[in-house]
Amino acid sequence: MTDRPVETDPGDLAAVAAYDERFAAFVAELNRLHIEYGAPSYGEICGAAQVFKLPKAGITDLLTGKRLPSMSFLLEFVRVVSNPLPVDGRTPRGHKAHPELIEHWRRRWVELKALNRQVQSPLGRLRNAGKQLVEEAERAAAEKAGAAEEQARQIRSRAEAEAAAVLEEARRQAAHLVEEAEARAESVRAEAERARAEAIRVAVARSAEADRLLRTAREEAEAVRRAAQTEAQEIVDEGRRVSRLRTPAALRELREAAERITGTHLPELLRTITTDRLPEQGGSLTLPSVGLHGRDDVGRLARCFDTLHHGLATLAAEQALRFDTTNTVFTTLSRRTAGLVQRQLSLLDELERSEPEQEQLDGLFELDHLATRMRRNCENMLILAGEESGRRWKRPVPLVDVFRAAAGEVDQYQRIDIAAVPEIEVVGAAVTDLVHLLAELLENAASYSHPGTTVQVTARALPDGQVMVGVLDEGIGIAFDEVVALNDRLAHPAPVDLSVSRRTGLFVVGRLAGRHGVRVWLTPAETGGVIASVVLPAELVEAEGPA
Repeated sequence: MTDRPVETDPGDLAAVAAYDERFAAFVAELNRLHIEYGAPSYGEICGAAQVFKLPKAGITDLLTGKRLPSMSFLLEFVRVVSNPLPVDGRTPRGHKAHPELIEHWRRRWVELKALNRQVQSPLGRLRNAGKQLVEEAERAAAEKAGAAEEQARQIRSRAEAEAAAVLEEARRQAAHLVEEAEARAESVRAEAERARAEAIRVAVARSAEADRLLRTAREEAEAVRRAAQTEAQEIVDEGRRVSRLRTPAALRELREAAERITGTHLPELLRTITTDRLPEQGGSLTLPSVGLHGRDDVGRLARCFDTLHHGLATLAAEQALRFDTTNTVFTTLSRRTAGLVQRQLSLLDELERSEPEQEQLDGLFELDHLATRMRRNCENMLILAGEESGRRWKRPVPLVDVFRAAAGEVDQYQRIDIAAVPEIEVVGAAVTDLVHLLAELLENAASYSHPGTTVQVTARALPDGQVMVGVLDEGIGIAFDEVVALNDRLAHPAPVDLSVSRRTGLFVVGRLAGRHGVRVWLTPAETGGVIASVVLPAELVEAEGPA
């Protein structure tokens, strides 16, 4: 049975095209209005909205023509954009209405909405036509698949018949070969039996000769043993006499060699092992010996010391190798977790763009913030393992955007107050690490200060091209001795050990600062709290170019 071919009504296509053209003109005119009144940023528009909330995602959909907004959304957008921006940059936008402009856009919306309702029926018919085309294509594919399956069955039947014939021929040849092999095996067994009988005869004759030679050897060995015992007793008596004479000098030599190994070589070897310069797998450690190899008590003591020295060094190398293996597993798991968190952030971003309800959108923003903090924790684990995060920036980023990104990764981000920031950009290669470094300092400042206070972030350019960044909290402060110890850890990050778990943030700051030549130190503030100072080298910053 042949179905009638699916046809589309040219009138439906024309109606949909007309609506698309009118909607494109509507969006283009909105963008011209936005540019005509100074192209205010999405953040300014959101902040100035009062009658109806204007989220950034909704503004993006409006200006890109993703969907037709509600009339309230459109008229609030027109009212906000058509009011002038204040001079000081902080006062909310004015609320002057433009009746002729508002009425113009109200009429445009009503016309477009009516046209949208009219085009729903043509759209439905076009969708049905497309569905029918898909169903016809599926039926044709099913028919071709059935024909191909039948052809495959025929080929398989012929192949099975040919295989059965080949198998029967192989079985016949195998039976013939088995008969020949059994005949050869019988001949070999007879020859082996004759050889075994001859071997037994020769073995009996050789056994008698061996017994005679063994008796003779035992008699000679006994005579040699008695002579050696007498000579050994004489050597022992002489050795004891000599040992009494050389023991003090040998002990002094043993003590000097032991002090040299334990005071110089063993610490250097342990430093070499703990800094990942291990011998290749299957290789051996090069260890010096005390150098005393006598058979007296001093010599035995020296050999015991050599054994203990080698055992300690081998144990340290094995522990370092285990740590390196654990570190590799730790890094792999951290990268997998970071990849999952990044996928979660991408999914949340898509959901935020398509969510029209403000209450749901606020919940998505909160999940986005939590996922961002999870990503920073994953990157902390990578830094502890000596690795780098996968995020990279190719172009310079304004310093104020770096501050905002760092604040966005902090739990109490509402308390962060960013003061005036010079127009300076950070080179792309250092952006991710600098955001991470500042986020750790902001997290510490917010965690160790009262929730009702703010954490201030300031920046100023120095005459030599460097940039000084300050993070000030209003907490209880830190004792002077502890500040000195913390600054030493920031300047000289120690290897990872159990103490890192109590100061993970400052350890990460020290690692990141050392990676880019950034200087970080803490000082008590005069009004209480702590000031974290960060100096960015001149090679990491550059003057901000024209927009």
